[in-house]
Amino acid sequence: MTGRVLGMTAHLRGASPLMKMDAFSKRGGKSCFLLGLDDASLDEMETHFGARAARLRRLPGAEVHVAAEMDHGLARAASRQIALKTLLDWLGVADL
Repeated sequence: MTGRVLGMTAHLRGASPLMKMDAFSKRGGKSCFLLGLDDASLDEMETHFGARAARLRRLPGAEVHVAAEMDHGLARAASRQIALKTLLDWLGVADL
């Protein structure tokens, strides 16, 4: 609850993460967020960008990927492979 209140306060001041990402997107910036299904950052994404980061996903050049099998710290080799493949696909680079 505290996070949501802080998020709304930042939005009212014009300093919210959504407003910053919107400005970045309008400048032609591209972003790729990659999170694990059990990632605590998902709560932050929801606080600032709505359920399933819907408001962020609507911005041109912004992508959000949630991988069920990936751990936040990329401690497992399988998690690192998921992250690498997702980012290479996003960059349009052939597998290394």
